[in-house]
Amino acid sequence: MTTETTGEPRAGASTAALAGMTVLEDGGGIAASYAGKLLADLGADVIKVEVPGGDEVRRLSPFPKDEPRRERSGLHLFLDTNKRSVTLDLESAAGRRMYRGLARRCGTVITSRHIAEQRSLGLTWEDLSADAPEFNQVTITVFGIGTQREGWRAQSLIASLASGISYRIGDPDRAPLGLPYDAPQFQGGIHAAIAALLARRATREDGLGQHAWLSIVDIISNVMAGAGVA
Repeated sequence: MTTETTGEPRAGASTAALAGMTVLEDGGGIAASYAGKLLADLGADVIKVEVPGGDEVRRLSPFPKDEPRRERSGLHLFLDTNKRSVTLDLESAAGRRMYRGLARRCGTVITSRHIAEQRSLGLTWEDLSADAPEFNQVTITVFGIGTQREGWRAQSLIASLASGISYRIGDPDRAPLGLPYDAPQFQGGIHAAIAALLARRATREDGLGQHAWLSIVDIISNVMAGAGVA
């Protein structure tokens, strides 16, 4: 296990809106990273779980002079500001044990890890909340949990197509396009951060942990409601 701090220390973090909230961010990619960033920028202590070799965000452009370097990705520097990070090998029993301990100490997990992988590793909300009744988890998915397409894996283009919003993008005689700049992933991150805050509020009121899962396709479908589709 290794740890590091990303970005500069937060000035006035102890008086920030979310001071005292600790979140474990897991799963990699843009959606979970953006959710963690939004909470970290408001004062939450966000600990990012990375695989050995680093999260995929570190390998995404842009890079200065188009020279890829793990610590120079502009997207990584934007998304991972104000966070701490820990490298865990979840293929090992020791890594999974450390993850469970961190999750329960943090009290809130935001994950984009596929539900099938959560189950195989024993890291579902049901697993983690078994002896932690106030434990909250937000799971970011493309198609939802318990749906016909639960097992599908997809990125922003497929989410755009499945939501129907691609109907309004591009030219009629050309191939359909997705929303640009990974917008579905960023929208997933926004909604995941909101879900984490709502779960925390509910737990404060009734003492019961929450599992909120969200579907990026559903989110973009609702965005489409304002896109002028008859």
